[in-house]
Amino acid sequence: MAEISTPQGIMAHFNNPPRKGHGKDTMKATLSAILLLSLAASAHSGIVANTIYAESRGESKAGRYAVASVIWNRTSGANFKEICLKRKQFSCWNNGYYEPVVSNPYDAKVMQEAAAWERLMKAGRFIPSLEADHYCRTDAFPYWRNGLTNTKIIGAHLFGCCN
Repeated sequence: MAEISTPQGIMAHFNNPPRKGHGKDTMKATLSAILLLSLAASAHSGIVANTIYAESRGESKAGRYAVASVIWNRTSGANFKEICLKRKQFSCWNNGYYEPVVSNPYDAKVMQEAAAWERLMKAGRFIPSLEADHYCRTDAFPYWRNGLTNTKIIGAHLFGCCN
């Protein structure tokens, strides 16, 4: 079995779990892998990746990339941390602190994807999928929603430009 102290080993553990008959040992190894996966994913990501993950982990890849695009469009390649942590901009930071909990292989994949997009942003090589600088859930009605132009619905989010 693969070593479960690296993200790759953790993923191998989930993709090829021990066979029947290992009972408690299997459960302990699985719980350990989940904990290590969570720690590895959060240790290798920054504010932007955590924001993308928190705001869109339940969305399709297109929806997650659209959230990343909004972050990019708001910064114009400038200070990502400042944009993400700005008061009332991204709900995951409304309490001032957010620590992602990556508890399964899907979440780990989403976090790795978000971290890769963050690296592209910091390198100035990110290409946004849309021009939007705002988004909200389709069932939410913040005061600025009526002023959105160039709107597009992706999954559970409405994206657009706030002029």
